[in-house]
Amino acid sequence: MAKLRICPDTETLNLLIQALFDADRVDLVVDQFNRMRRKGCCANSRTYEIVVSGLIGKNAMDKTVVVLNQVIESECDLDLRFFSCVLPLLFEMNECEIGLRLFEKMRRLNIVPDLLVYEVLIRYYARNLCLCLDNAVGLLNETISRDLKVLSCVFIDLLNGFCKLNKLHEAKRFLEEHQVTDVDSYNVVLEGYCQGGSYADVTRLFRQMVDKSITNNLSWNILISYLSENQRDDLVYKVVTKIIVSGYTPDSTAYSALIIARCKSNEVNDAVNLFHHVREERLVIDSLSFSMLIKGLCLNGEINEAVNLLQYGSYHGLSCSSEDYNIIMKSMSTLSTSNSLLTGVGRMIVVL
Repeated sequence: MAKLRICPDTETLNLLIQALFDADRVDLVVDQFNRMRRKGCCANSRTYEIVVSGLIGKNAMDKTVVVLNQVIESECDLDLRFFSCVLPLLFEMNECEIGLRLFEKMRRLNIVPDLLVYEVLIRYYARNLCLCLDNAVGLLNETISRDLKVLSCVFIDLLNGFCKLNKLHEAKRFLEEHQVTDVDSYNVVLEGYCQGGSYADVTRLFRQMVDKSITNNLSWNILISYLSENQRDDLVYKVVTKIIVSGYTPDSTAYSALIIARCKSNEVNDAVNLFHHVREERLVIDSLSFSMLIKGLCLNGEINEAVNLLQYGSYHGLSCSSEDYNIIMKSMSTLSTSNSLLTGVGRMIVVL
């Protein structure tokens, strides 16, 4: 073709490039593409789409950047389809710098983004807090003004950004201003308040969620964990009762918090009963509640029960720490008879 100085039209060029990709001749794609351009063959938006998406698909990122630099610096004619295809791929491959430059070119060409492009950019800005979160909010407002329906995951990323920056009141105001009714978005803000807000903030938001019927199992479990960690043990059982009345089921996180609360209140027998209930439900408590339960049993002098619990945990893959062993061994040293001590130590050796 080169010897006869034949210059294919754009459609033929596109077919040629696609054929090279299909034959896995990635090494020839950029060379042939540049050679045909020098021969006067005009590439269109579809040509660049085939080249760039094909190179990314073959993980040839060095060649991709070379072609995209040509695209950004040239006056080539591009359309929305090109940007909608290429931008998500670039951010997925973590080529964010070139992706941002390409988006700037899209703006210069006055091409209005579609929903896919908006979502990719919003989520990028929301997840990279070193950049301005206002960029994400601005793009979201632009998306909504065009009557495009944004996925809930976009709201969640934005709200996570607010919470990581400890802009909790801004996050709550964002929910209200955008009339968000998605429970996952509310749970993000609830968790943010639990980590950095006051008790009044947490309970106020949760009451609003209940009043608006925007709660699920996770919402209640977040609240239970918060109350337990902040030693509001008097409220934990009340919340659990409310959960059951509301038709929700506590998960392993909630039960772990309940066990810790009972141990802190020196109601170890209740904690043990809860543990057996969790076991029957085939749930697994966390390591902290497991250790608290062992410690509570030892302090109450129920050393055999503590050893039984440790054996159960060891056999069923629960996380047993060195501290758990040490607490039981120290408690066994206070046993009145040597036979009891030897029996207990024997059982501990089996666990080890």
